Amino acid sequence: MKRMRLIAAVVIGFCASSWPASADDKATIDGFLYSKLSAIGSRSEAPRYFVQTPDGKDVAVESRAQPYLDDPALRQYLGTKVTVVGEMKGAALSYSSIQKCDATLWCKIGH
Repeated sequence: MKRMRLIAAVVIGFCASSWPASADDKATIDGFLYSKLSAIGSRSEAPRYFVQTPDGKDVAVESRAQPYLDDPALRQYLGTKVTVVGEMKGAALSYSSIQKCDATLWCKIGH
């Protein structure tokens, strides 16, 4: 529980310091897509997605699926470097597109 609070504080702090304060902000983020299981033991148990940026910060990615289901669009990119385009909605990125990362030098490393 403490770990989840710490992760949430890091994500919220990162988002608050990195983007303007308006409710909906355009964002393009390059990073490594990974997931963690949330709501463990409940009927809402499902993966929660994050993008780890090159500087080691984690940005939550809002799933388009129902809270208790997996998001197939995100699942196919798990464990790869991606470019995610969308809008910041609070502490999470509501994505409009996701693709394998190949636009920046950081993304080319390791491919």
